[in-house]
Amino acid sequence: MTQFRVSRALTRKGISPEKQGLIFFACLNINSLDETFKQKVLNTCIEVGGEDYQALYRFLTDAYVNHVYICNVYFISKARLFALKRDFYLKLAQNWE
Repeated sequence: MTQFRVSRALTRKGISPEKQGLIFFACLNINSLDETFKQKVLNTCIEVGGEDYQALYRFLTDAYVNHVYICNVYFISKARLFALKRDFYLKLAQNWE
């Protein structure tokens, strides 16, 4: 199960712990939110993840999977998955309205 942790790297890049939490929990509750936000998350995953966008999207929006599962199912390295997650947070925080 996914658990929220504040990233010091993201904090150093200007994303507050509160905004990190907001993004994290919004992604986990994506089905409860409006279509505009769903599309924004998907588009950001596609833009950041490229060919690995499905792995990134599932990792961010499915509370019942962890990075080990994602890496094994989507054949992506742990380092790449977490780098994509960091880039996703940076991009989404930049475009947050």
